[in-house]
Amino acid sequence: MAVVAIDAPAVTKRRSDWLFWVSVGWMALMIFCAVFGHLLPLADPHAQLAGPPLSGPGLHHPFGTDVVGYDLFSQAVNGARISMLVAAVSVASGMLVGGTIGLVSGYLGGRTSGVLMWFIDVLLAFPALVFALALVSFVGAHLSSVVMVFAVLAVPGYARVARALTLTYATENFVMAARAAGATPVRVMLREILPNVIVPLASFAALGAAVAIIAEGSLAFLGLSAPGSISWGNMIAQGQDQLYDGPQAAIAPMVVMFLTILSLNFIGERLGAVLDPRQAQL
Repeated sequence: MAVVAIDAPAVTKRRSDWLFWVSVGWMALMIFCAVFGHLLPLADPHAQLAGPPLSGPGLHHPFGTDVVGYDLFSQAVNGARISMLVAAVSVASGMLVGGTIGLVSGYLGGRTSGVLMWFIDVLLAFPALVFALALVSFVGAHLSSVVMVFAVLAVPGYARVARALTLTYATENFVMAARAAGATPVRVMLREILPNVIVPLASFAALGAAVAIIAEGSLAFLGLSAPGSISWGNMIAQGQDQLYDGPQAAIAPMVVMFLTILSLNFIGERLGAVLDPRQAQL
């Protein structure tokens, strides 16, 4: 009997590609819901008795309704706005501010690096969730304050990653050649090092976005993230009292959040494997 050899790496790669594109599709759907969810022909997410209270999933209410008749599908679609906003601002702040600090610190070194990394170390010294709770409690549980908190918390991690990557490329031959040709430090950083740093940093950004969504959901569950607004965390908090009579009120947003975080992890893992082939074997 002939024995058929199975190429395990090829099978793993095909599976990773399939999961990656499904994850990209899910994230595209979440972004679409965040931007255009209020324009879709869905039930009013703020309307009570949009359907029979505590009804299970059905044709008119795909996720069912909660104890006062809110349409859970409409709320889950519109709840993507806050999570995607927090994730986007967190990634943008981390990439722009943290990435710039890491790039400059890693390339220039010396006293400049010492001052910049001292600032980063001070931010890292604060436990992230405790810092978020304290700052939101101080300035008020508004959407703008929550977004600001996550923008600040994103900076240290991206700065550390960008600095480590910059230190790796700063001694490469193409960088030394640019220096020898008389390129200014700014030109070397922007033209030679940044293109090599930005893509690995994007892989880290996918994981950072997932962490931001989890953290925002945790604050919302505690009533400290834009109370009164529709978000997945607020939906879970409101649904915890209905677990026996209407578990769908808590399960629906939990599943949507879980799939979003899982998709971001698959995207980050795949990007990391593409950039470093050794990760594909893990």
